[in-house]
Amino acid sequence: LLQGSLDQVAPQRWHWQLKGQLQDFDPRPWWAFAEGSPWARGPHRLNATLNTNASAPRAALASLGSEPRLALAQFDGQFSLAVAPSQLAGVAVLGDLLLDSHAATPLTSQWQVAGNSLTLQARNGIGSPGEHWPIAVQAPALAGLAPLLAMDDELKARVPSAGRIEATATADGQGQAWQWQGQIKASGLSGQGYRVDSISLNGQGGSTLDAPLDLKLQAQGLQQGAARIELLNLTATGSGSDHQLALQLESPARPPEWFEQVLGARTGSGTRVQASISGHWQPEANGKTFSPAGQWQGRIS
Repeated sequence: LLQGSLDQVAPQRWHWQLKGQLQDFDPRPWWAFAEGSPWARGPHRLNATLNTNASAPRAALASLGSEPRLALAQFDGQFSLAVAPSQLAGVAVLGDLLLDSHAATPLTSQWQVAGNSLTLQARNGIGSPGEHWPIAVQAPALAGLAPLLAMDDELKARVPSAGRIEATATADGQGQAWQWQGQIKASGLSGQGYRVDSISLNGQGGSTLDAPLDLKLQAQGLQQGAARIELLNLTATGSGSDHQLALQLESPARPPEWFEQVLGARTGSGTRVQASISGHWQPEANGKTFSPAGQWQGRIS
């Protein structure tokens, strides 16, 4: 049941007031998937309540999918979505999303899906100086997500179907500039054609070229098809514009014959690589903000 109103309160601004509730809702009559798929098999039992009284510019509503942060910065009012214990394709789902543009913490969201949890907040405003975004992921049971992932071929190919992931991160904004730091640990990951025994990533950086950069990646047992890397260590320090990288790689596979000819020697039964790289990134548009369009120059030793 959904009821409410939608009004244009200014030439480019809309106001809405909506209330709704679902109880043991089965969405299959409205969203049909292939027969025999996890969605078609179910079971589905959605229990949720919606309550919102807010307004936003029409342009912000149109850009919510592509630029959510900028859109939410122009949101004025309250939005509450609460999902009570439910099932979606047989997977347990529980969570909420709360938006209040006048609160010190205007966004809070917590979700539990198949024993995995996600927590997200926006503190000190959205799009305001000093905004702070903490996020935490505790996913000890990725295998429980399999019925949901099976509904989308791209997700099924990209997201691990087994293993565990733990991650925490924060992002702090000052206008258009961002500083971030975080860590990720994962083990026993496997998916379509790949496996990762263990991997960890720790670091900090920013959106400007002169922001301090410090990254450390460690991985063991990486396998894609027949290719395998036993050990991979990568560190990056400096900044986005001027940085230093150190790489260590060990693999049971031998390098190509042409590579051994360049070395003038046989490498044995496996491959071991150690390299140091000094680099400089020059964006196409002169400025202090990092852009993926540009030119990189470096030296490998």
